[in-house]
Amino acid sequence: MTSELLRKEPTIAHNDDIPVLNDRVNVSWDKLNRVLEPVGMLKGSREEDAPMSDKELELVLAGDRIAAHVTSQMDEILSMALNNSMHRLRADLTNQLRAAVKEAVRDEIEKIVKSDKQNGLS
Repeated sequence: MTSELLRKEPTIAHNDDIPVLNDRVNVSWDKLNRVLEPVGMLKGSREEDAPMSDKELELVLAGDRIAAHVTSQMDEILSMALNNSMHRLRADLTNQLRAAVKEAVRDEIEKIVKSDKQNGLS
């Protein structure tokens, strides 16, 4: 197979538009753990005795909104990545099949030509 049919793998360059988290949020693991609790565990239904304060409740709700947004973005990114991969795979397979078919046809034509030459000399 010829080298022009082989696809080079994509690389991520420093100038690509890939979002990166540069800002850190100063939240303790304890608070983060509470933020990540499901909404059904809010206000008084927690295993701890003390009910959540309004500020903690706001943090939990904000965490749920952030998690939903991040999940949505991840779904979009995964869908795009899988779609791109499928298209690249299809193109690679099409190129490989095309090359294999060309080679098979060329081999058969060469066999026919050789056979005709041998029959013509005999």
